[in-house]
Amino acid sequence: MPAALGGEWTTRQVCDDCQARANEVADQLIIKDFLIVFLRAAYRVGDRSHRVPLAPRFAVPLDEGGVVKVTLEAEGTRLEGCTSPAVAALLGIQGGSAQDQDRLRDLVGDDVRARLHDPTELARARQVESTPPLAWSRFMAKLALACGRKAYGDTWLDSSHARLLSADLLSDAPPKLAQQREHVPPLGETWPFLPPRHTLWIDDVGDAAILHVVLFGQLLGAVPINRAGVASEYSAWRFEPTTRDFGHTSYPAIWHGTVAAMATQTGRNVVSVLGGQSPFTFIEDGPDGPMDIPVPTLRAESPADALRVLAKHQGGPASASAVPIASGSGRRPAAKPGRNEPCPCGSGKKYKRCCG
Repeated sequence: MPAALGGEWTTRQVCDDCQARANEVADQLIIKDFLIVFLRAAYRVGDRSHRVPLAPRFAVPLDEGGVVKVTLEAEGTRLEGCTSPAVAALLGIQGGSAQDQDRLRDLVGDDVRARLHDPTELARARQVESTPPLAWSRFMAKLALACGRKAYGDTWLDSSHARLLSADLLSDAPPKLAQQREHVPPLGETWPFLPPRHTLWIDDVGDAAILHVVLFGQLLGAVPINRAGVASEYSAWRFEPTTRDFGHTSYPAIWHGTVAAMATQTGRNVVSVLGGQSPFTFIEDGPDGPMDIPVPTLRAESPADALRVLAKHQGGPASASAVPIASGSGRRPAAKPGRNEPCPCGSGKKYKRCCG
């Protein structure tokens, strides 16, 4: 992971020619990628010398002459007219007033104007136009080679997957692994990995082991790295680019640990169990019911009940990311009700004539 992205995991077990090639066709292009520069500036991610890039900008040429410069900042976009006094007078641009900003918005064109409300979306549009798609393919191949070697050992370098990844990185031919890597990675929040964290993990999907790559909590890539079911020493890597913190562990530990931390911040009691075939996290219901989690969940009365429910799912999907989270029973945790109060089960009866 390049230092400019907040990477702190490095290896010297790479030949000089491969290192030079990777730097030229992958790292330098990705570091200059318009969206990456925007995210680094927004989250204040400096390079190895702690230099944070300036907010990226681009120019929209005007038919009348001059340009409108568009600067993308985390809090929004800023427009600046760069024209001669005569053209400025012709276009009705007088200075930096709010009326001038409205006028500049009218001048930048429909494609830019439609995205001015969302600087991330506008940065994405500029990225697609300016970054060679093969740069992302080779960057993903480089990460996959590093993770594959760490996960499976040096003998993995002789595998068919490693040879194809090496060809993707070192040759000028189109990539042979994962056609989707001919394009820029999908963009969007990747739950539960919040920006600006980078998270990489290996997970079985069908008959293949896939390296998933989440950069800044928003950019997602996927690379076949081995056949499914192969034991690995590590299966996940976590980078905190703002604090330069790095660690590697198992994917279930990172995934469930992140979910547990998010639930704990809401004041809920949480129990995580990572051993066995079905890691799970039990999240107690809050005052307003269960926590809103955008993945399938199991309903359980308690952590012990969740273990019993999960035992029935041992023959289910092997993917750690597909293991449901066990959430509370839906009953609000509270003190025992009075005998004449409504029963908390929702029957409408008094507690003494129902569950009491």
